[in-house]
Amino acid sequence: MSRNILFINLGWEQEPLLQLLGGWGCQIFGYHYNSEYSRIVPYRDICIGDLRDLEKIMNFAKSNKIDAVISDACDYSYFAQAYVSESLLCKASSLSQAQVAVNKLRQRQVASAKGVRVPKFSAVYTPSDAIEIADSIGYPIVIKPVDNRGSFGVFKVANSKELQSLFYLSLAQSHSRLVLVEECIQGQEFTVDGYCINGEPTSLAVAIKSHSSDNQCVADRIVYSSRLSEYTRLKEYNSFVARALGFNFGMLHAEYIIDKRGDIYLIEMANRGGGVYTSTVIVPEFSGVNLKEIYLNDCLGISSDLSNLDIDKVCVVPKAKKVVLHFFSFSPGKVKSISIPNELLTDPKVLKLKILISAGQVVPPILSDAHRHGFVIVSLEESESEDQFIEFLYRSIQVEYE
Repeated sequence: MSRNILFINLGWEQEPLLQLLGGWGCQIFGYHYNSEYSRIVPYRDICIGDLRDLEKIMNFAKSNKIDAVISDACDYSYFAQAYVSESLLCKASSLSQAQVAVNKLRQRQVASAKGVRVPKFSAVYTPSDAIEIADSIGYPIVIKPVDNRGSFGVFKVANSKELQSLFYLSLAQSHSRLVLVEECIQGQEFTVDGYCINGEPTSLAVAIKSHSSDNQCVADRIVYSSRLSEYTRLKEYNSFVARALGFNFGMLHAEYIIDKRGDIYLIEMANRGGGVYTSTVIVPEFSGVNLKEIYLNDCLGISSDLSNLDIDKVCVVPKAKKVVLHFFSFSPGKVKSISIPNELLTDPKVLKLKILISAGQVVPPILSDAHRHGFVIVSLEESESEDQFIEFLYRSIQVEYE
């Protein structure tokens, strides 16, 4: 097919989609925030610029007579995709849907109005405002930027002294200069992923989440399993939430907390694929649904052949395998070398393995998603222990320090 495709954000997380699209005979025009973009496919042209510079992205799209716009796993590029697509009449989420998806305050307001349970919340401008709201809600509380991504500026706060100092860090990461102060729901965190199949939100995978010891707002392991006790209830609730928020196109990636009473609280829902290959590797491996092809077809306005897709089976029948996303946490120090045995990279259980620190780098504390040291995605039988397999990986990967 000879079409002009604009692909916004060309990082390693987008490579599975880029690689598939590259085999479709399209002319790919890329937009990336720096010159270190993926070279996995040839591009007709590349534009370098801020992912939030909507005017620049629009001008690049218009000058190249773009027929479709693609993005994945990034709020900034997702919003730009909606902005450009709506103007050029391309297939994508609408600008109205994008405003709900990327603005945490707006999403809280819409969800609450539609009967979705959310933490008590308020948006504030100053530390004194934050302290006043926190006093009324009760500590601990969570503060976060209204409109950022990747856990930047997200903190669990125990008291007013912590709030006074951490507020500025959160505010610095908020493009709107608004900080969301909200109730800290105590309970177990889950993620639910899905897709709007033929416009209908459909939940495909549920995972249980654990967190980093450095920052309780950053996940360190996510385990997808149909044997989770809340599997069916979370799938059904996730589809209800997506409809309540007005989503009818593309990927869905949501986070929930179930408290000790069994109540489900929406923490956040993205109308895009989750990061770290969630939508392009993890969910297809777990569900058997080829989201990459369906998503590209939808963006290009092509009907997918879903005649063999049994939604009831995908959504209900327990699976014999689980998929684990584990984020590595290495010891502090300056790295001299890193060695990964080839047998790990070729192990069929290891779907993806990537180390995000390198020789000469000082290993950082994990204060946000961007500070993670690396990750592995493994596909295991339900009977296998993910703890034992991850321990094996740690023993096998050799990190030498100066």
